[in-house]
Amino acid sequence: MKVSFSRLVSYTPEWNDNAEAPEAEQVKVKLKPLEVADLIVLMDSMSAAGGGQVDPESLTAMADPNNLDQMKHLLEACGEMIPKYCVIEGLEDEAGPVTAEDLVKFPFYMELSAELLGKLAEISMPTEVEEKNSAPQPDTASTPIL
Repeated sequence: MKVSFSRLVSYTPEWNDNAEAPEAEQVKVKLKPLEVADLIVLMDSMSAAGGGQVDPESLTAMADPNNLDQMKHLLEACGEMIPKYCVIEGLEDEAGPVTAEDLVKFPFYMELSAELLGKLAEISMPTEVEEKNSAPQPDTASTPIL
């Protein structure tokens, strides 16, 4: 059986209007799906930061100054996952190329870090379609064809 599971996903972040930039100037990130233990930690942290709700898409909204405590909690709990599961391409600052390790060191990159954590959660959780495809199918071999 072949399953639809990618061990490496290319992603173009929305951060800082990156997706609207010319393709050659865009920041790209290669993401590896989270291991189960890390996914559980991330989901628990997202739930705590989101007041009991787990919504990967709302993480970038946490960058609102009113939600900095939520973002701080999430990055303290899960920031080490970014260097473990992300490879940054095409991002430079005055010091040169920016690495995934740099993202979790500097406050300037907090929104991007939160966006990447949200995307990691998204690509690591099975979707309803994938769950339906992996559910046992009825045995049709013994069903007579009329």
